[in-house]
Parts: sequence; C-alpha cells; structure tokens
Amino acid sequence: MKQKILLFSIFLFSSMLLNAQFTVDFEDQEVGDTSFTVNGFEFKMTDDFLISEFDDFSCDGSVGPNKYMDTGYLDQASSGVLGSIAPVNPVVLFQMSVTSPQCAWPGSGDGEHVSTGVFRFTGLTADDNMIFEEIELTSDNFTDHTTFTFADTIWQGVDLKNLEMEIVSTSDSTDYFVIDNLTFETISDPTSTNNLAKTLFDISPNPTNGIIRITTLENMEVNIYNNLGALVKTALNTNQDIDLSILPAGIYFVSLLHEEGLITRKIIKQ
Repeated sequence: MKQKILLFSIFLFSSMLLNAQFTVDFEDQEVGDTSFTVNGFEFKMTDDFLISEFDDFSCDGSVGPNKYMDTGYLDQASSGVLGSIAPVNPVVLFQMSVTSPQCAWPGSGDGEHVSTGVFRFTGLTADDNMIFEEIELTSDNFTDHTTFTFADTIWQGVDLKNLEMEIVSTSDSTDYFVIDNLTFETISDPTSTNNLAKTLFDISPNPTNGIIRITTLENMEVNIYNNLGALVKTALNTNQDIDLSILPAGIYFVSLLHEEGLITRKIIKQ
C-alpha cells in the first residue's frame, strides 16, 4: 500500500509540475476592476491599470467581447511608469513564464492609434533586488494583439514580489498599453508550503554547484525531478551527499514522502 501511495504521489507531483503555468485571461473579472484572481491568488493593480473590454480585439483572432488589463495616461504622457501588479498577500511570490508568450498591444491617444514603443518590465525579487528587461512592441491594427516572451536568462526561476511596467521611449506618442493572457510560471505562498518541509528536512547548499546534503530526522527515499516533472535522480537514504554535478544548470524539485504527505523543496543547480 505504501508503494502505491508513493507512486500515486509521484504521479500527482509530476502532473503538477507539467501544469505549473497559470494564465489569466481576465474574462472572469468585471470591467473597471483593479484586481484579478489567478489560481486562487488575488493580484492588485496600481496607477491607471484596470480591466477593460472591447469587441474583436484579442490575442488569437477570436471575435466577440474580450476583456484585458489596460492603462492610458490621463495626461497623454509618452514615457514613465504605467503601473504594476503584485499579490494582495505580501508573502505570496510569483514567477513569470519564459516559455509561453505574453500578449500585449501598444497604442496612442488612449488606444485610438497604433504605435511602437519600448517598454521596461521591472521585477522586485523576493530578496528585494531589481531585475528588468526592455522590449520593443508594435501594434499593426486594431484587432490583433502582438506577443513577446520574457528572456529566460533574466526571469527564469526568479521569485518576484511585484512586476512594474513602464514606457521608456516612443517615436509616435505611445501612451496606452494592453496586456492579456498574462502567464505566470508559478504562484505560491512559501509560508504555507515550506513551513512543514523546513521542520522535516534541510537542503544545503542551495543554490548548489553539484553536491547537496539533505538532512532529516529519519532516513527517507529522495526523488529529484526537473522542471518538466521528469525523475532525474533517486537516493535511497537522506543524510548523505547527493551528487548532481552531471545535471544541467536549472531548477529542480526534491521530493520526500513523509507520513504528513508528499513534501517538496525547490533547489537551483548552477
């Protein structure tokens, strides 16, 4: 029975990793809302950001009403901070997807004209550092959104508290911005998911260059998965060195089956 539970837990954990991304299309929100909910977590918007709706204006060419998050400068300014998004609960962290394109549309005159602008996306990390990326976006018509993808060298695996969006420069008075189908890689509350794990086992060093030691009060089998949910390493016992040097750099998940349930911790292999 214990083996069946372990196999089911591993399957469930792998499935969770395979479906880790969360996309918010804003269709469940009300026009004028200044917050949105994705995967049960509420996010707030700042400055001019709010939920709007327009017909035949979508990411995939579909017709009919479509809701999205947008902003337009009331003073028609062409540079400066548009606003930001952040979890309402300040302990919640999120990561932006670097594999699924984000959907956006720049304009001028509060969306009356197509335009081109350079936008800066700035993230406030969990340890209160700043990361940012500047991306040029162009709108070609009044129906099709454009897409862009965040650079994995900047955003991958980075826990964020806040994401700020800003117009850096424009040649044709860009002062309006739409973002839709906003895709997160992960959204989590570390205080609820990690407290039990921290009391039961410790991993060091993390990040690691190759060798980790998992210290527990009792010996347990260790399973290590990559960020696609594939099992890449198994150790029969804890409280010993585990060599990950042959694995490529990236994010991995250490999983142990305890009587309290399946417990996982994220590690970073440099």
